[in-house]
Amino acid sequence: MNSINITLIACLLWACSKWFMYYCSTRGLIYYLISEHNDYLENEKAKELTNMAVERTIKEFFGK
Repeated sequence: MNSINITLIACLLWACSKWFMYYCSTRGLIYYLISEHNDYLENEKAKELTNMAVERTIKEFFGK
């Protein structure tokens, strides 16, 4: 029974991390659409926007 609980907690943490990354990626794309109306998004720009979204999301979560 204890191993089932540990497995479920591990799956929950994995699912939360995936949700967080999808949320930040979507938020980064929204920032991109707001700032520029270019249809072509470079790989480096996508990474930069995702990192910016991660930082802002963490700051907003902790109230800073």
